[in-house]
Amino acid sequence: MKVNYDYHKEMLKNQYDVIDWLQSDLKFNDSTTYQFSMAIKRTSFLVSRAPFESLKEFGLNRISNDSIKHKIIRLYDVLYPQYEDVLSMYYLHGDKLFDTAINYFEDWDLSPTIFSNKPINIPQLKADHAVLMRFKYLINFNMYLVSANSKMKELLIEIIDLIELELNK
Repeated sequence: MKVNYDYHKEMLKNQYDVIDWLQSDLKFNDSTTYQFSMAIKRTSFLVSRAPFESLKEFGLNRISNDSIKHKIIRLYDVLYPQYEDVLSMYYLHGDKLFDTAINYFEDWDLSPTIFSNKPINIPQLKADHAVLMRFKYLINFNMYLVSANSKMKELLIEIIDLIELELNK
């Protein structure tokens, strides 16, 4: 989760930078290339549900601490699925942005270490309102992902701390 959180914060920063560049008279340079690369990167979110399913099969009612039980259920049945849904929407809108913006680039590489994302026609790219709006729309999803990732991390820490307390009793 920390890796996803860090990546989405970095992507969010670069999305804002790209929007600022699109709306300004700034020149295109290597940092702009990096920002475009980072602005539509993807992360993966894989959750092993097997332990939770085993716990449910074993009997959640066997967990005597209601706080632990409710937090685990909230994490697996509410927060993880919501995050996955928003991440899917983020990918969908990232694809739409890519489909729109790719028309302005000779090459596109999602690796921020390869500076190949140089636009063919900067004035047309900056004038395309759809590109700007797709970046702005993507930011909304990304802000949610950053916030949700932080909440999931906090909840996981709470669960771990509560379990440690229980085990030490």
